[in-house]
Amino acid sequence: MAKPRQYLFQRVIKALLPQDAARHIDRRIRLALCDAAVISYPKSGRTWLRAMLSLYFAKIYGTPQDLLIDFANLHNLERRVPRIYFSHEADYKGPPESVRIDRRQLRRKKLVFLVRDPRDVIVSLYAHRVHRSRNWEGPIARFVAGEEGGFATTLRYYRDWNEFLKEHGNALVLRYEDLHGDPAASLERLLRYLGQPVDKAALDATVAKTQFAELQKMENEARFQSTRLTAKEQGNPQALKVRRGRVGGFAEDLDAKTASEVGAMMDNELQGAFGYRAAQNEDKTNSAKN
Repeated sequence: MAKPRQYLFQRVIKALLPQDAARHIDRRIRLALCDAAVISYPKSGRTWLRAMLSLYFAKIYGTPQDLLIDFANLHNLERRVPRIYFSHEADYKGPPESVRIDRRQLRRKKLVFLVRDPRDVIVSLYAHRVHRSRNWEGPIARFVAGEEGGFATTLRYYRDWNEFLKEHGNALVLRYEDLHGDPAASLERLLRYLGQPVDKAALDATVAKTQFAELQKMENEARFQSTRLTAKEQGNPQALKVRRGRVGGFAEDLDAKTASEVGAMMDNELQGAFGYRAAQNEDKTNSAKN
């Protein structure tokens, strides 16, 4: 099977520069060269979106089905596939004031912002850092309240990006909840925004192939040539990249006091941005349980 080529600049800077410097320069060059940027806070469904795009392009362009799209890897095999820069663009382990947006470069790009209820995000991020990255220990309430990488950092990211998206004026906002509720419609919106053809048969087949259970199976069987979608610890469902995929699942992981506190924080900081309001979403979650 064909292997994707790296650009010469990627090989050179990796060989010649210290890791941090190479990563910084690589980021700026990829952002400059990309056809579109997909930005999201960690645990917002980005790997799911990568899998959907990768399998869709495999169906319409014949690119390898086991390659997860990563900047220009598929473009280097098939020029009709866009170069997509995927990034969190955030120090999500830092304090709120560490959030920065590269407005100068990003305002010139096609920009897709993938967003998810921040309460679900912080719960999923906790599981990721405890069980997959293994760089945090302690109870979830302490993680959520943390001054560095806690819920306050998540909310600052959402608030600042909401302001920047208004300034950008031509970005596409994809909500995880909409992607979950109607993946075909959301994927079609994304493809049209990227200027890609919409093949209904390929789209439907892609959606069927990327249902939650199918993605978990792919992760457990390491079907992609990528550690992004490979089981970290067999037998530990909490360590899976595709862990649970629930909408409103935070209500099962946070105690009532913590859930109420983060809901109030979210409402105060975001003022309903992206359609997230504590009372509204809690009502929906409770209705789904009943």
